[in-house]
Amino acid sequence: MKILLVHAYFKPEFEQAEIVRTEREQRMVLMLRELGVQSEHCMLTVGRERSRASNTASSLLFPVDKVHGKRRRSYFSRDLCRFIDAWKPDLVLFKGMGFKLPWRLYLGTRHPFPCGFIVGGDRGDVLLRLASVILSESPFPGHERFDEAGPGCAIRFLPKLVPDGPVQGIQDVPEYDAVAVGNLIKRKNLPALRMIPNRFRVGVIGDGPLRQALEAEFADTPHIELLGERSPEDTLRLIARARVLVHPAHSEGVPRVAYEALSQGVPVIGLREVLAPAIRDGREGILVEDVAALGSAVEELLGNQELADRLKYNATEFAKAYLGEQALESVVIFLRDLVASLGPAAARKRKWLVRSIVLKQRARKLVTRKR
Repeated sequence: MKILLVHAYFKPEFEQAEIVRTEREQRMVLMLRELGVQSEHCMLTVGRERSRASNTASSLLFPVDKVHGKRRRSYFSRDLCRFIDAWKPDLVLFKGMGFKLPWRLYLGTRHPFPCGFIVGGDRGDVLLRLASVILSESPFPGHERFDEAGPGCAIRFLPKLVPDGPVQGIQDVPEYDAVAVGNLIKRKNLPALRMIPNRFRVGVIGDGPLRQALEAEFADTPHIELLGERSPEDTLRLIARARVLVHPAHSEGVPRVAYEALSQGVPVIGLREVLAPAIRDGREGILVEDVAALGSAVEELLGNQELADRLKYNATEFAKAYLGEQALESVVIFLRDLVASLGPAAARKRKWLVRSIVLKQRARKLVTRKR
């Protein structure tokens, strides 16, 4: 029995960061190996030769055929095709939807592998009708709504890998009313933190290309501090010490930092369109329709002790039910049993079906452009 986990997302400038951020997938591979399942974790690289990363799962790095500028969804690797044909996995599980890599691998290999997806944000893919399994990062009703999934596709919640229980040593880090965590890039929408009233102390954890611009942005707001890049341990302690996590990003999949906050009993505030798959409004946090309401939401939560205590309790209960090593282990066992049940029939998917789906998608895009 063989399972291959493929990280479909790739952007050259974030290559090293992505290798580090696949801790959950690496842990899944290690758990599968402990269960006697041959497993590998694969990522793309701009390197010239196939190699292994120096991480816990010794992830395989496959060179891309050519660099496509900033078109992160267009990368492909013929070397990965050759590996699939030689290794013959019983399931290829892709992290991410909507990339060209999955269907190009499906068309470019002789081995007709069953496929599945780990899904956070995007919910559409040309191979969705052929998927044997979907692992969704949202645990709530509605996460199973993958309308194009074929009959018999199994759907299961996949937790983020976050600590089990409270971290130690939070008294060693400064206390903030609110913290925000993320790369200092446009998508994180960090200038929206200005909406938070100046009587609340706000810490921003992370670094990135917009550091200087944000220093200028917050020059007249001394209650907002840029704390720079911190170790994962320090970041978690800062989150645990805060009263609320504010996540102003306006475009993102299910953010891991939200689940990290819940694991520490810290409620979350952010945009509904981003956090709705992960956070229930009024249960584990507060969801707002636009960034203009962030400040009033922070004021409402921090000014109402009864509300703050209730959300804190709900966050802790959520973490017990959905997060941590035990929850991840149950998914890994489910995967092992699923692959054992697939049998040879799941591998007899016809490539002409993929070709027809791809052609229909291209035709749809052409019609849209003409309009």
